[in-house]
Amino acid sequence: MYNNEIGIGNEDVNKYKYNSEIKEEIKNVIDNTYKFLYTAGTLYEFIPAGIYQRVEDQQVGSYLTSLSLRDFGIDIFKSHDINEFVDYIKRKYFKRWEEVRVKQDRNLIFFKNIIFNIKEFKIQDTTGKDISEYYFFSQIPHNLNEEILKESIEKSYTPELALKIFAPKIYQFFYDIVGEDKVILQLAKIGYTFYPNNPYKVMFMEIGEKDAGKTTFLKLFNYIIGDRNISTISLQDLADYRFARAELWGKLANIYDDLPITAIKNQGIIKMISGESRIDAPVKLKQEIQSFTNTAKSIYTTNRLPYVNDSTDEAFFSRWVITNYPNHFPRNDGFYASLISNEQEIEGLIVASLLALRDLLAKKISFEDKTKENMELWQKQNNNIYAFVVDSIQSGTFEIGDGLKIDKDTFYNAYIDYCNGFEIDAKSKTKFTQELERLFNIKTTKFQKDGKMVMGYSGIGFKLSIQTKISEQGIINIKEHESVEIMQINAKDEKAVEVIYNDSEKTVICPRCKKLVHQIYNYGGQYMCVDCMNEIQYKNDDVYA
Repeated sequence: MYNNEIGIGNEDVNKYKYNSEIKEEIKNVIDNTYKFLYTAGTLYEFIPAGIYQRVEDQQVGSYLTSLSLRDFGIDIFKSHDINEFVDYIKRKYFKRWEEVRVKQDRNLIFFKNIIFNIKEFKIQDTTGKDISEYYFFSQIPHNLNEEILKESIEKSYTPELALKIFAPKIYQFFYDIVGEDKVILQLAKIGYTFYPNNPYKVMFMEIGEKDAGKTTFLKLFNYIIGDRNISTISLQDLADYRFARAELWGKLANIYDDLPITAIKNQGIIKMISGESRIDAPVKLKQEIQSFTNTAKSIYTTNRLPYVNDSTDEAFFSRWVITNYPNHFPRNDGFYASLISNEQEIEGLIVASLLALRDLLAKKISFEDKTKENMELWQKQNNNIYAFVVDSIQSGTFEIGDGLKIDKDTFYNAYIDYCNGFEIDAKSKTKFTQELERLFNIKTTKFQKDGKMVMGYSGIGFKLSIQTKISEQGIINIKEHESVEIMQINAKDEKAVEVIYNDSEKTVICPRCKKLVHQIYNYGGQYMCVDCMNEIQYKNDDVYA
């Protein structure tokens, strides 16, 4: 050991703890034991698995400290010693990213047990090769099953058939969530993510209602690709938060479950990230900027497509492969665990995905260009008036019906609040009215409210457990068809108080105070929350004044 070579025993350490010879010898041990790479503003360590893994400066410095403590019992390194050593490592192992790219073979996919050449569609012979010279930054954390691969090649299995034979449970899952004709698409998504290139400039959007299978597919996707190879950044953050982009570096995929519908403001960045454009990504808390070409594939799930500022940007919409998940499944907490419990099924899925990637690169299958359809779908879902009405109906606040009415100010103000909540620009009241008629056949009308004629909308109103219908004359008809006069008398006698909406989970807007509440009461023929009733009784107010 180096302390013996220099002739210093542990008992003499205190005397020589700042001895530069000891420090240099420890640095040499670290330098000879570990292999590093410094490129594109990032420091990597080559690990036994065969890949370069990102390391922080402090981690490299900790190697000095731990060795010093192990052999001498004390830390002989000061912070400036560590900083100098890290700087030395970065200088010694620096390579321009262009040099690294030249040495990388983009046709090689590194599995846990072997390296696979997708271009030649065979296992790569690495006999006598230094794996570190391949410059792998990612590894699929599963074995490539050579027997399944061999049989699939020899018998010319299609990707779907290979999946059906070797992974029948996963095949059935894909069949159930997207349909038989889309099984190949699910395989192509996984296979294309193995491929450390993005020549087709695509991103994936999985869209459907709750419990449609989107999240389970994304979890399976994540399991196949591996946590270390994945970043989890929302589309909005990629577009608008500049520090987020650095997280894509060295990853195979960026996935995000349950994407919000908040507006994407910078669509240009998304086009750069999904293509082969070089992007600059500042590193947070560091005076560094990573400049790289992103190859991480983006895949997101959502119930509805997020808003975009420019709904006419064809280049943006051409990037998307949108998959609809039309079905609903009962909750099954153990299903995902059962899906990944059989490693042979996982290996069957991997082989089927490689077959799909082979066919994709050979142009036997393709990610269909649906720019026009994507634009139409996005424009429909990006109409915030359409979204407001649909969301309000689904939440139970409003409902559509022939006899329903609501005053314009109440409904338009609810729309304004909705837009503010998602940080999107609201349309004018005139545009709002026009779109309501165009999209939902909701028309303008006049009716009496609180003894006055008001402008309103007919065909939509508050959703109540006992449906309220307001006639042109302002007469309120309830289930018992009592007259307003009878209810006025009952109200003054404090007898006409009836709960007509009660839901502990959902809320509605109180017609009187406009607050979101869980209960609505029929109080003398008018509908209000308990706070409004208490206020009226406290002030001895006349509800019909």
